Amino acid sequence: MEKYYTEPKNSERDYRKLEKLGAKLGIPISQCFVETEVTMPDGKVIRNKTRSHTLKRNAYNLLFGVMSNKNPTDVTYGAGLLSLKDTAGNIQHGSYIAIAGGIGYNGAQPAEGDIPSNYYFSGGYLTDIGDDTRGIMTGTDDTAETFEDFQLIAQVHHGNASGQLVYNAMSTHTIAYDSGSLTLSDTIYRFFNNNSGAPITVKEVGIASRLVIAYNNAALFLLTRDVLVTPVLVPDSGQLKVSYTNSLVYPA
Repeated sequence: MEKYYTEPKNSERDYRKLEKLGAKLGIPISQCFVETEVTMPDGKVIRNKTRSHTLKRNAYNLLFGVMSNKNPTDVTYGAGLLSLKDTAGNIQHGSYIAIAGGIGYNGAQPAEGDIPSNYYFSGGYLTDIGDDTRGIMTGTDDTAETFEDFQLIAQVHHGNASGQLVYNAMSTHTIAYDSGSLTLSDTIYRFFNNNSGAPITVKEVGIASRLVIAYNNAALFLLTRDVLVTPVLVPDSGQLKVSYTNSLVYPA
């Protein structure tokens, strides 16, 4: 198995300097890596890894809202506002702090302590096979990322038809702690199978999550979109695995 790390040397150097400075000053500096792994029909595996550095306005607003305990009340979307834009292009605001979650069995938020066994698969980005509306998603467009992206430019949808990939279930969280470096990390991944009859070149990947923003109201929001440094050719009968790993160095 061959493995390639494709982050440009200049930006990798800058990231490492920033991470060391954050550790020195006690300022949280998160790291996020995206990795692709293609298994060919003959069993050969091709892997590429780079940094994910394209969190969208939705992600920044989600982080700010949670840290400041402030719900998004703005009816417009843009700089200086906490409203969110869903994957359909609708501006969303509401009476709840935006959090990852879903609607309970009766159409309302579960009461405190009353979490159904499949609640996490009804919200957030953890979802089952066939759901191409959230979780890790793939696309075929390499238009440069922008801060305002709210959907993949040319998403590959679930299925076995031409130009489609089978979206398997999202993995659950894999949490790991390195006591030597004080680093806590979390990895999620998703498998995609190509049964379309022709190769598909994946050029963009991203993560969308279901966020609760008001009582009995949740919507889907793109949090990151990454144009791959090295496009990934998934041959017919091949399988693609896309992984995202987030990590944070703690001061103690």
